[in-house]
This record gives sequence, C-alpha cells and structure tokens, in this order.
Amino acid sequence: MDLHSDDSLVAVTGEEAISPAGLAHRQRRPWLLAGISWRTLTHLRIHKQVEEFLKLPPFVDTVQDNPKFAFKYLTESYLIKELPIADRAACFLHHYKRLYETLPDRLLRQVLHWGIDLYDFCEEGIRFTVKWGSSRPFGKEGEMSLLLLADGEILFTISFTFVPGSVVSSKQKEVILISRIQGTPGWPMDKIRPAQRALHKLRFGAVLLSGLEGLASAFNIREIASVVAIRQISYTESYGDRFKHAYDDFFTDLGMTRTDSGYFSIPLPLEEKAIEEVKDHKARARARRELKKKVSLACAECVVFAMHCKAASKESTIVVPRVVSEQRSADPPMREHPASLPHDESTLSFG
Repeated sequence: MDLHSDDSLVAVTGEEAISPAGLAHRQRRPWLLAGISWRTLTHLRIHKQVEEFLKLPPFVDTVQDNPKFAFKYLTESYLIKELPIADRAACFLHHYKRLYETLPDRLLRQVLHWGIDLYDFCEEGIRFTVKWGSSRPFGKEGEMSLLLLADGEILFTISFTFVPGSVVSSKQKEVILISRIQGTPGWPMDKIRPAQRALHKLRFGAVLLSGLEGLASAFNIREIASVVAIRQISYTESYGDRFKHAYDDFFTDLGMTRTDSGYFSIPLPLEEKAIEEVKDHKARARARRELKKKVSLACAECVVFAMHCKAASKESTIVVPRVVSEQRSADPPMREHPASLPHDESTLSFG
C-alpha cells in the first residue's frame, strides 16, 4: 500500500491515464526485477531448495497461478523490515514445510486457495466466522491470515507465519510471528456497535488472538511473537503515530511484552487475571473469557482433527476418533466448492 500517493494529477498517454504513483512504480519496476535477479544469483543454493520444495503436489497449482510466489522472500519487503535474506528463506520454508508435514494435501490446497472456516458461532443474531487462509493480496506481510467475519463481511484480519524461534531470538524452537493486523476500513458504526455488543465489548483482534492460540495449540507452538510498528513493512514516519497505535498499543493492551530483540511476545497458553482482580463488569469479563475459550478450543479441534486424518492415512488400520466440544458439530467445515477467501483492501488498522 502506498499511503502517501496522490492520484489527483495524471499524465495522459495515447492509451491510458497514468498517475504520478503509477509512473514512479513503472520507473522502479526494472530496478525491482534487477534486485530480485541479483539476490537470486547470490543466494542460489537457498533458492534451489525453495524451488525443489515447491514442486511438491500441494504447491504446484499455487506456483502456476502465481509464478512470483517462489520469489517473494527475495523482495526488499517481506514479513519484517531489515530481515536478512537467509532468515526470510528460513521463515518461508519452515512455514510451508510445517503445513505440508501436518495437514492432508486436500485440506492444505483448500487453505492455500480458498481458506476454511475454523469456527462459526452466533451471538445476538449475528453470525460470526473465524476463517483461515492464505494472505491475499498482501502475501508479503504474512503467509497466512485469520479473519473475523460478521454475517459474511470481514471485520478484522491478523496475518502470521510459522517461523523458527531463532529468527525472533526466542528460546522456543518455533513461534507464530504476527506481521500484519488490519481492521476493515469503512465499516459503518451502526454495524460495528452491534458486533461489539454481541462479543461482550471484546476487541475484534482479541477474538482472533484466541483463534491463533488454538492454531498454536494444534501445532504444539508455545509462543506468539509480533512485529513492532517501526518494523512493519508498510510503516512510514508520516503515519508513525497511527502505526504505533495500531500495533504497539494494541499488543501492549493484549498483554504482550516487548523483548530485548525488538519484538512483542507472549507465552502460550494465554493467561487471564484472577476474576477477583477485575475491578468492574465481572459478568462481562466472565462472558469474554468463555467466548475466547470457545474460539480457541474450536479452532484447535478443527486443525487437530485434520492432523489425525493425515496420520490415519499413513496408518490405514488406525481410526482416530474426533474429539468434539459441546459447541461444535462432528463434521469439519469442508466444502467441495468453497467460496473464495474474502480480500481486504488496506494494510493499516486505525481501530
């Protein structure tokens, strides 16, 4: 996203009108291609590993649909500002190897191309959905996204990647790295307020953090880390206060602490204050906790069941029953022809 482009003045050619931002992009494009080509040559061994891995069946269609997919980690802006290429490649490979090793091919393809509904629930007549899928169109800001939808419309997005713990200087072998958060701009208040009331005034991002905790539990990950505002790849000084509010203040309010290595971090499972320490609205606090617990458990169950199916396919004589919570049906939300994963249109949260 170009936060400071001004398309009010245009240069008109014989065929089309081009804004100053578009002209600048065209002028940069050869340099971008040259930079990617140079980084490919100087990191040829790593790139060959990436290319070989992406020849595996679940990824063939992804590469055919988007030939740039295999090169995204070589761009100047991938996941986090100032991340070395070796670490970018390590994150990219680790993330997709983890998915390939744990998810059945059919489900992995669905996550990559369309997304899946991890949890549907209704509160006060509003149907909420927690959806998991590839980050589109902002794939360089996190490989996967969790989306919170209300009656089919996106409320909030958290983009993340499974990465080696060493990348964020963590003692854990593996962490979930959040690199983008986004409240959908333009939502009218007459829709936001009912959604907030239905969720007991729980922040939309907190609902998704609970869903992310459930994913982490399924993948046996014990830490969530997050980018700080100034290292978010779309950060600009002119919008610095808004980015710091959207990222640093947001994660601080959710109980994450800033580490010496320059990230926010929180151990899992998430811990709550004792209810006695809540000064007011104890009933609301209990309702929020119950909701977060349901979201986390439901997301974990959906993914764990898929993992059991993959294990069972390797040992066909073993049938693994699914553990189902009281809030969920016995069948996972798999569709033969799923709807496309909704796209959001910006990269900066103002909420």
